[in-house]
Amino acid sequence: MNLRNLLVTVLGSLFLTITCSAVTSFTISVAVTGLTGTLVVQDSKGEILTFTTNNTQTFVTAYTSGSSYVVRVKTQPAGQTCTLSSNSSGTITSNITVTATCTTNTVNDTISVAVTGLTGTLVVNDDKGDALTFTTNGTQTFATSYASGSTYSVSVQTQPAGQTCTLGSNASGTITSNITINATCTTNSSNFTISVVVFGLTGTLVVQDNQADTLTFTSNNTQTFAKTYTSGSSYTVRVKTQPAGQTCLLSSNATGTITSNVTVTATCTTNNFTISVAVTGLTGTLVMQDDKADNLTFTTNNTQAFATSYASGSSYTVSVKTQPSSQTCILSGNASGTITSNLTVTATCTTNNYTISVAVTGLTGTLVMQDDKADNLTFTTNNTQTFATSYASGSNYTVSVKTQPSGQTCTLSSNASGTIGANTTVTGTCAASNPTVSVTVTGLSGTVVLQDDKGDTLSFSNDGTQTFATSYASGTAYTVYVTTQPLTQSCIPTYSTGTISSNVTISASCATALTRQLGTVSNVSTISCQGAIHNGVCQQMTVSCPAVPDVFVYVKTNSPTGTPLGTVTYNTGTDGNGLYESIFTFGSTAVQNVLNAGFTTVQIDWGTPFNTQQPKGWVLGPGGVIATACRYATVTQWIYDHIQANTSVPYCATGNSGGAGALAYALSQYNSSNILSMAEVTSGPPTGRLDWGCGCVEGKLPVQCGSSTTLGTCFGKADAPVWDPAYDPKATTGVCTNAVNGILPPGGLNFFLNDSAEAPGANFNYPHTFVNVVFGSADNSAAIPIGQDWLNNITSSKAQACVSGGIHSMANTLAGAQQIANDLINFCKLQ
Repeated sequence: MNLRNLLVTVLGSLFLTITCSAVTSFTISVAVTGLTGTLVVQDSKGEILTFTTNNTQTFVTAYTSGSSYVVRVKTQPAGQTCTLSSNSSGTITSNITVTATCTTNTVNDTISVAVTGLTGTLVVNDDKGDALTFTTNGTQTFATSYASGSTYSVSVQTQPAGQTCTLGSNASGTITSNITINATCTTNSSNFTISVVVFGLTGTLVVQDNQADTLTFTSNNTQTFAKTYTSGSSYTVRVKTQPAGQTCLLSSNATGTITSNVTVTATCTTNNFTISVAVTGLTGTLVMQDDKADNLTFTTNNTQAFATSYASGSSYTVSVKTQPSSQTCILSGNASGTITSNLTVTATCTTNNYTISVAVTGLTGTLVMQDDKADNLTFTTNNTQTFATSYASGSNYTVSVKTQPSGQTCTLSSNASGTIGANTTVTGTCAASNPTVSVTVTGLSGTVVLQDDKGDTLSFSNDGTQTFATSYASGTAYTVYVTTQPLTQSCIPTYSTGTISSNVTISASCATALTRQLGTVSNVSTISCQGAIHNGVCQQMTVSCPAVPDVFVYVKTNSPTGTPLGTVTYNTGTDGNGLYESIFTFGSTAVQNVLNAGFTTVQIDWGTPFNTQQPKGWVLGPGGVIATACRYATVTQWIYDHIQANTSVPYCATGNSGGAGALAYALSQYNSSNILSMAEVTSGPPTGRLDWGCGCVEGKLPVQCGSSTTLGTCFGKADAPVWDPAYDPKATTGVCTNAVNGILPPGGLNFFLNDSAEAPGANFNYPHTFVNVVFGSADNSAAIPIGQDWLNNITSSKAQACVSGGIHSMANTLAGAQQIANDLINFCKLQ
């Protein structure tokens, strides 16, 4: 090898082949949340990021992959603590973001005590019950901190033997930062002081020692008597004046022999007082009650105390819950007031004297009445008079007719004799020997025919008054039916009945749905609410409608959060007794879901649970079903005027079965369509064709929803009694039930058609009301074909739905309740 080749070889071996790859670097960012001040964070390279708002920033200098890093909080924001996420330190292998979460600090301040001059043992406590024990000079801190801004009090619980330790002026006050209270201890002379510390005081307390020095407290604090005591002398501290309505008790060291400074504790508590009742003159049973609902029952003259005491200064009321039979007990003037001591209310009982009056009706001549004291009353007009002599409670009496009026017989009510226990009014009903029944017709356009139970008929083609040909014996029952309605009107009442004792005139008002008058609502009052849906407002009111008795109705209103989207009313089935939310298994779902959607809900209840004495609800007659349905239509209007009270949002209604019937009458016979935006009619209305339901001759009809493709139209013996009370609530077997059994009333099937929602004069065009009828696929009742027929007559906006598995009581299934709620939420809109 020559020199040149050798040089090339050597140089070639000296060159290294180097393979280079790029060195990777990563960044560290910080994301801040919850910040209200200024936060400074620092990384391990000494770089800082300053935040004044919630955002994300990145440190300037990147880190080589695989290197270690640390991010920390350099400066916390004022009043906050910011915590870094777990990735605030480690080995970097990619870009990372550390999260800083800032929260506002809860400010708690501590109280410390610094003791100087101590030679024994000193115990101080705070008003949280924490204690500090010192045996040497030093500083200690109470265990429990105080919220900034709260009040505090520190006191000496036990002075050291032979010394007195005095706390600095900041021993009580309002805390705003950590504080230290100085306790300066000095050696006692041979005289010692007595202090009193007071807890629980709300009035003014005066305490006195046996040197006649007094301390007056109006707040919880510590005070010291002016005069000292020689060591070894006896002392006594007592309460001179208790605070009003409280009793303050002194600690056991309130008396003794003094060998060091003493602090007596006075603990004050509010007094409780009792109320008693002392009864005199009692001969029966008296029940008294206080406003805590405690009762006292007296059967003899004695004094009893109510079980529950009253805090001093509270108000109280004692009342008579039940008066004794034949007596009236009057309470003393202290039966109500503000209690400041034990008190006794006096109940003075006296035997009642009662009067007997006579109220005369139907009189056309002169009637003379007499009692068994030979007192007489002479009547020439219908009025009420009272016998001159009263009767002692429990005595017997007799009232009789001394002289009958010419041409009349006056019959006395059953209470004309008996034992008197209250003021009594005997009714004298005077009537001709054979009173008659007349009918006065108003508003007629066409021909209406009426028939009485004697088979006599009256036919009207104009307004006027006519009298049935055959009279009645006084005291017998009478019944009048509308057998033929005008072609374009319905006249009500369709059925009238009663016991005749004088001439009777029935007023028959004829109208169409667009002209028929509503009734009135009166005596509205707020009552205690019932039902599972809370925060409702319940009201009781009286509904008065032509040709039917007055009844009570109850409404429960629940308002949504925020401005209501509209109002929805609920009416239950049959006669309307019960709250919708309670009657149906899932009734509360149908109501609550609509309330949650933003609508005001109003449940209409015609009886229970508010009133158990009205079992027939809105159906109560006599008068017929069109006449009784006036009540529902009247209440619907009242809710619109007084609860809805806003024409810019929709007003909607739903009712099931009998409730659907009431809603159908309101639309077809009472023009409620002028205020209702939507009607959710479920399982009905069965009253659309009473001639089908009561008459039972129509047979089965095809249906679009139900347990079969055809369903019967007859109510049957189970459902017919629902409608009987509209005609004669006292009848053993009613008009509809008789018809189901094959006994039709005068007018036959037309009598029932004339009293149906589809009766002549019905309106089926509702330009402002969307009607949605809902049936259940498992329902086999006559309500489906009858309700379908009513729906078919409607010429305005309408729809029909079928709930799979739905039953007649629609809201008794969850699917049915949800269907009702969803329909109301989706379709209750201004039309």
